Amino acid sequence: MMNIRSQAARFGAELLTQKVSRVDLSHSPFGVWVGDAEAAEPTYEAETLIVATGARASGSASRRGPTPRHGVSSCATCDGFFFRNHEIAVVGGGDSALEEAIFLTRFAPR
Repeated sequence: MMNIRSQAARFGAELLTQKVSRVDLSHSPFGVWVGDAEAAEPTYEAETLIVATGARASGSASRRGPTPRHGVSSCATCDGFFFRNHEIAVVGGGDSALEEAIFLTRFAPR
Protein backbone atom coordinates (compact mmCIF):
# COMPACT_ATOMS: atom_id res chain seq x y z
CA MET A 1 0.00 0.00 0.00
CA MET A 2 2.84 2.40 0.78
CA ASN A 3 4.34 1.82 -2.68
CA ILE A 4 1.01 2.60 -4.32
CA ARG A 5 0.58 5.79 -2.27
CA SER A 6 4.15 6.86 -3.13
CA GLN A 7 3.54 6.31 -6.83
CA ALA A 8 0.30 8.31 -6.78
CA ALA A 9 2.08 11.16 -4.97
CA ARG A 10 4.84 11.17 -7.61
CA PHE A 11 2.14 11.76 -10.23
CA GLY A 12 0.85 14.76 -8.30
CA ALA A 13 -2.00 13.22 -6.33
CA GLU A 14 -2.78 14.96 -3.06
CA LEU A 15 -3.63 12.15 -0.64
CA LEU A 16 -6.08 12.99 2.12
CA THR A 17 -7.64 10.55 4.55
CA GLN A 18 -10.77 12.20 5.86
CA LYS A 19 -14.38 11.20 6.44
CA VAL A 20 -16.74 13.18 4.21
CA SER A 21 -19.86 14.28 6.07
CA ARG A 22 -21.77 15.94 3.22
CA VAL A 23 -21.63 16.65 -0.51
CA ASP A 24 -23.56 19.15 -2.61
CA LEU A 25 -24.13 17.84 -6.13
CA SER A 26 -26.69 20.49 -7.13
CA HIS A 27 -24.16 22.63 -9.05
CA SER A 28 -20.56 22.67 -10.17
CA PRO A 29 -18.11 23.02 -8.54
CA PHE A 30 -19.37 20.36 -6.15
CA GLY A 31 -19.04 21.09 -2.46
CA VAL A 32 -17.45 18.51 -0.15
CA TRP A 33 -17.69 18.91 3.62
CA VAL A 34 -15.34 17.21 6.07
CA GLY A 35 -16.32 17.36 9.73
CA ASP A 36 -19.16 19.79 10.43
CA ALA A 37 -21.87 18.99 7.87
CA GLU A 38 -23.79 22.11 8.96
CA ALA A 39 -20.97 24.52 8.07
CA ALA A 40 -22.02 27.14 5.52
CA GLU A 41 -18.99 26.71 3.26
CA PRO A 42 -17.61 23.39 1.99
CA THR A 43 -14.17 22.20 3.04
CA TYR A 44 -13.27 21.43 -0.60
CA GLU A 45 -14.70 22.15 -4.04
CA ALA A 46 -14.22 20.01 -7.16
CA GLU A 47 -15.34 20.26 -10.78
CA THR A 48 -15.38 16.47 -10.92
CA LEU A 49 -16.14 14.09 -8.10
CA ILE A 50 -15.58 10.35 -8.20
CA VAL A 51 -17.14 8.47 -5.32
CA ALA A 52 -15.16 5.32 -4.48
CA THR A 53 -17.05 3.86 -1.53
CA GLY A 54 -15.71 0.35 -1.95
CA ALA A 55 -17.76 -2.79 -2.24
CA ARG A 56 -18.84 -5.70 -0.12
CA ALA A 57 -18.10 -9.28 -1.10
CA SER A 58 -21.85 -9.96 -1.21
CA GLY A 59 -22.30 -7.30 -3.88
CA SER A 60 -24.54 -5.20 -1.65
CA ALA A 61 -25.18 -1.69 -2.87
CA SER A 62 -26.12 -0.35 0.54
CA ARG A 63 -23.06 1.95 0.78
CA ARG A 64 -23.39 3.39 -2.69
CA GLY A 65 -24.26 7.04 -3.05
CA PRO A 66 -26.78 8.71 -5.33
CA THR A 67 -27.23 7.68 -8.94
CA PRO A 68 -24.25 9.00 -10.95
CA ARG A 69 -24.96 12.24 -12.78
CA HIS A 70 -23.00 14.69 -14.93
CA GLY A 71 -19.57 15.20 -13.39
CA VAL A 72 -19.97 12.41 -10.83
CA SER A 73 -18.91 8.84 -11.48
CA SER A 74 -18.57 5.65 -9.49
CA CYS A 75 -16.40 3.79 -12.04
CA ALA A 76 -13.02 5.21 -13.01
CA THR A 77 -12.31 2.56 -15.62
CA CYS A 78 -15.77 3.06 -17.18
CA ASP A 79 -15.83 6.85 -17.16
CA GLY A 80 -12.25 8.07 -16.73
CA PHE A 81 -11.90 9.07 -20.38
CA PHE A 82 -14.84 11.48 -20.09
CA PHE A 83 -12.91 13.49 -17.49
CA ARG A 84 -9.75 13.89 -19.59
CA ASN A 85 -7.87 17.11 -18.78
CA HIS A 86 -10.12 17.92 -15.79
CA GLU A 87 -9.03 18.14 -12.18
CA ILE A 88 -10.49 15.09 -10.43
CA ALA A 89 -11.26 14.32 -6.79
CA VAL A 90 -11.60 10.71 -5.65
CA VAL A 91 -13.73 10.22 -2.55
CA GLY A 92 -13.32 6.93 -0.75
CA GLY A 93 -10.99 4.95 1.39
CA GLY A 94 -8.70 1.98 1.27
CA ASP A 95 -7.21 0.12 -1.63
CA SER A 96 -10.17 0.59 -4.01
CA ALA A 97 -10.11 4.38 -3.89
CA LEU A 98 -6.34 4.49 -4.29
CA GLU A 99 -6.41 2.11 -7.26
CA GLU A 100 -9.09 4.25 -8.94
CA ALA A 101 -7.01 7.40 -8.29
CA ILE A 102 -3.90 5.83 -9.78
CA PHE A 103 -5.82 4.73 -12.86
CA LEU A 104 -7.13 8.28 -13.33
CA THR A 105 -3.62 9.76 -13.45
CA ARG A 106 -3.53 8.86 -17.15
CA PHE A 107 -6.44 11.22 -17.81
CA ALA A 108 -6.24 14.07 -15.30
CA PRO A 109 -3.52 16.68 -14.86
CA ARG A 110 -4.31 16.80 -11.15
